[in-house]
Amino acid sequence: MTKRKRITLIQNNALVVVLLVFQSLYFRGSFRMFAQNHVTKQRDVTTLSHTYKPVQLSIADYIVDLRVPEGTDVHASPDKGESMQFSLYFTNSKLDFRGYVQVWKVTDIEHFLSDSRSLSPFDFRSYSITKVQGNNYHGLKTEWTANIGQNLISGKEYWLTLSSNEVARVSFFTDSAEFPREFEDMTQQISNSLIIAGTKNKNRLA
Repeated sequence: MTKRKRITLIQNNALVVVLLVFQSLYFRGSFRMFAQNHVTKQRDVTTLSHTYKPVQLSIADYIVDLRVPEGTDVHASPDKGESMQFSLYFTNSKLDFRGYVQVWKVTDIEHFLSDSRSLSPFDFRSYSITKVQGNNYHGLKTEWTANIGQNLISGKEYWLTLSSNEVARVSFFTDSAEFPREFEDMTQQISNSLIIAGTKNKNRLA
């Protein structure tokens, strides 16, 4: 692959990431600020924090297993591209969060995330990257808050290594000035429960 083609591919991948975040905003509907919903969210998280249901979906050439809070809807998204192998969208109206589970063809996730951020039209108010070690996979976690127009969105995204050229993206978004701290255990439990297997060889991709 030539250098120009590689740059174009990275730019296209980065733009897909940005467009998916925008899509999640419009799919979710109207924006709601964290300050207006904090009490409700805190009560709901306390009620449902230990009530999870198993979900298994077969999509493309993969089988995806994970556990999500009761009341969470998970379904296949039509989004797919040269690098993105599949996309699952999930949302929970009671807890007021939504996100994605995706598999991407990426060989250097750190450079990919750096390029995605530099090409993003978002006005980031905060952005951090840390290493994570989960039950089944290891990788990176990004946490950020950004201005989108006159509204704020906060995100927590896990980029988990499946193989030498594939990563799983597990994303969580809220319409808030910062990602709710009471969601920390929930996001960890969901990402730690994730197992992705290839249907062609029936083997886990870890």
